[in-house]
Amino acid sequence: DSDSVTVLLGRGDGTFVPGGEILVDRGPMALDVGDFDGDGWVDVVTANFRAATLSVVRNEGAIEGASRPRLRVVATMPTGEGPIAVVARRFFAEGVGIAVVGVVAQQVWTHGPEGDRRWSVRQRITVNVVPGSIVSGDLNGDGLPDLVVLDVTGEMLQVWLNSGAGLFRRHQ
Repeated sequence: DSDSVTVLLGRGDGTFVPGGEILVDRGPMALDVGDFDGDGWVDVVTANFRAATLSVVRNEGAIEGASRPRLRVVATMPTGEGPIAVVARRFFAEGVGIAVVGVVAQQVWTHGPEGDRRWSVRQRITVNVVPGSIVSGDLNGDGLPDLVVLDVTGEMLQVWLNSGAGLFRRHQ
């Protein structure tokens, strides 16, 4: 029932040490990591089920004199009811991250930065299933990461191709 994310830091030998905790929003259900702002540090996004939000956690680098990262929530935005899956990548040429969130209302929402610390909804996709998992990869060889949505029952898989502008269309 925590509203935070715990960070464990790898020591390079297969073991971990505590790296801190960051308060996000109510009920983080899923997360993804990656360098979403291009600064060389790994950032975090969380899908927060109870709050129906997405939190973007920016890694501002190591705290001076310490080996722990300085993590800070820089954006929290609505996602629609019950976000349960998230994937975040650089989905288009601008080189900034977009977070894709699956919600229980049978939709996938894409969010992207609109300036310093502001993110907004870029696309709402009706998938007609409750997305249980979302992954990305270049499925058609065009150099752009596409989306694969698996429903919560594991019985239906959908492929959504990246248009190149950070928007997606269903592959038939």
